[in-house]
Amino acid sequence: MRHLIFGTLAFFLALAGVAKSNASQLLGLPDEPLRAESFQAKIDEYVDQIVARPSHERFVKLPAEPDLAWRPLKLDDSFNHDTVTWLRLGANESLNRLLPGDHTYYGVPFEIADANGGKAKNCVALKSDRFPSVSDAITVIVGGKARTLFFLQACAWATWGDVRQYEVRFGDATTRTVDLLPAGLMRGQSENINDWASPNVIENAVVRYVALRDPLVQSGSPENLRYLYILRWDNPEPGKDIASVVLRGGKGQSTIFLLAITACP
Repeated sequence: MRHLIFGTLAFFLALAGVAKSNASQLLGLPDEPLRAESFQAKIDEYVDQIVARPSHERFVKLPAEPDLAWRPLKLDDSFNHDTVTWLRLGANESLNRLLPGDHTYYGVPFEIADANGGKAKNCVALKSDRFPSVSDAITVIVGGKARTLFFLQACAWATWGDVRQYEVRFGDATTRTVDLLPAGLMRGQSENINDWASPNVIENAVVRYVALRDPLVQSGSPENLRYLYILRWDNPEPGKDIASVVLRGGKGQSTIFLLAITACP
């Protein structure tokens, strides 16, 4: 996060052409007249570090057994939206940079379905004021035991104070609730997701962010990245079968898009 803040600050200082000596200290560059390409190279380095993090950091405490039976859940029957149409604001506001197929982030494998150019559904949009026609509750079948569930998701129009919920339903009809709390422009102690376009990322014991670079942009800045979030839910009753997870939207602008769920038995 510190690199992100410093990189962003230095980028804007460079654009404004002010405090160049101080900016060079922030970026660790020699105290000499700054060239645009020097700044861009350093910004690219920071961006590369941010994007590369999921490939070398683990987010899950692996058990002693070497073979972990990950189980990506099939969400086909629950999909109601796609990553091409996405925010319904045009091609520049799509999630095309997230390619279909198998992805591993922080040691957790996920399966991303293919939107087929917007002709197929490959994500679940939760109800919000921006997506009012979506069902109040959408059910994802789990069927089986799981120590942990990992939710790969994104949020648009993130607004502090909005609450969305995942209701985990066990085979014995008992339930547990997982709250989704967007940060927006605010930051408290319990937020666990933020806007997909905001570099004000969140990361804590149960949340990791995934930064995606636009493949059409050769050089960039943190503001050109788009962010997904992984929420880890540790099951307090791992001996019980999980029947399903019910996804609930709500009032307010915040729109959650669920892309994948992976269970760890």
